[in-house]
Amino acid sequence: MHFCCPARKIHGVMTDRPPLTAAQIELIQQKVDARNAAILTDLDAAMQAALEPLRQQIHALTQQVATMQEALSQLDMASVKLGDRVGLRAAMGQLLSAADGGPTIEHETFQFDSRSSQGDWESFTIERS
Repeated sequence: MHFCCPARKIHGVMTDRPPLTAAQIELIQQKVDARNAAILTDLDAAMQAALEPLRQQIHALTQQVATMQEALSQLDMASVKLGDRVGLRAAMGQLLSAADGGPTIEHETFQFDSRSSQGDWESFTIERS
């Protein structure tokens, strides 16, 4: 066997190859970079394909949440809350009103009158019992 260079030990293995030139190292690096780029492109495409159904589910859920928020907003606007004043309408459509403004002393018995239109005197305040 003919050797042009003395044997060298690389990573614990004896070799008789001469050291790589800068041009050879650059060529190897370009090949590695190209291969890595191809692998990363393939991985990215696979990840994007796997993520697309999830994106569609998230979009659908976002639309459902927006629809529910709108419904809740409408319900909130239409709801009766503590402290609100309301009129009580009887089956025949007349509003109930405490006769003569209602009782003046606690536990006093009083009557209801009926009216066709609502004023403050026909309204009742919603309270928590």
